[in-house]
Amino acid sequence: MSEIAKIPGIQGLWEKTKGDSQVVVAVLDGVVDQAHPCFDGARLKRLPTLVQGEANPSGRMSSHGTHVASLILGQHGSPVQGIAPNCQGLVIPVFADEGRRLSQLDLSRAIEQAVNAGAHIINISGGQLTDYGEAE
Repeated sequence: MSEIAKIPGIQGLWEKTKGDSQVVVAVLDGVVDQAHPCFDGARLKRLPTLVQGEANPSGRMSSHGTHVASLILGQHGSPVQGIAPNCQGLVIPVFADEGRRLSQLDLSRAIEQAVNAGAHIINISGGQLTDYGEAE
């Protein structure tokens, strides 16, 4: 059983719904490893952005993007049971493993791209640390 299945109330939610195939969830994060077994059967589409290349399993941003996308869209019966596996997913990479900084303009463009592609829900797992290592 995955850790997600232990969330209080999730079993009751899954009895009612595992997501709707008409709902589109955009994940703005690192490049997602769409070949991960948890995405077998998932409806994922990667949109082109300034972040190029494929997911790097040892890269911080790729690992984070894959983790976040799997929590939402991981297919049941796979290593990670996502919260809403029946929804459609848009992968919009905004963070790169090689340390490319994300400007506010690039982030706003990615949000606009998600909306224009039909996103109903947009997940942005982003933050910025100060020079002292604390969140601003």
